[in-house]
Amino acid sequence: MADVRDREALAGIMDGEGRVDVVVCAAGVYTPRQFDEISDEDFRRTVDVNLLGVFVPAQEGARRMRPGGRIVTVSSRGALGGYGFADYVASKAGVIGLTRAMALELRPRRIAVNSIAPGFTDTPMTRTMPPDQYAKAVALEPGGHRRRRTTSPSPSSSSPRPRRSSSPVRPCSWTAANRWVAWASDIRAGGLHFPP
Repeated sequence: MADVRDREALAGIMDGEGRVDVVVCAAGVYTPRQFDEISDEDFRRTVDVNLLGVFVPAQEGARRMRPGGRIVTVSSRGALGGYGFADYVASKAGVIGLTRAMALELRPRRIAVNSIAPGFTDTPMTRTMPPDQYAKAVALEPGGHRRRRTTSPSPSSSSPRPRRSSSPVRPCSWTAANRWVAWASDIRAGGLHFPP
């Protein structure tokens, strides 16, 4: 295991594998803050982990891939906007832009690059949200429609789980899939639409 921003460590891990066919980049941190309360340090940390933490492993993987390789980035539906986390929104929108640029540049080498952007998902990170913000995020799922859910940050049987959210990654990483796709982003409204 390594810090996703540590190029030397990631290069060593990948070199140790001998061959890299698929890289999934799913870095993410979040600090709940209103826009006018986000410090430069908070903003830099969020962008550093969420965007640089996707760029470094994707680039190191691409340098080692043969034709047919796959890179899958994980952004967030939050890239479309949100309340109380402008730095996170900016970083995840950056992941989508980076994914598009990588896809265009790597297509001639027959390396497919795709992104998934899941909606609100129950994770240890989202459980740190203030209760009112947690309730607002949950109320927007699925598909942006208000739903009645718990107002406290605790897992419920209806909260999407990361295990369920990983299913869209599989088709993006198949070596036979997306042969001619330069880029696609699958923006999901929560994990409720993901197959089990």
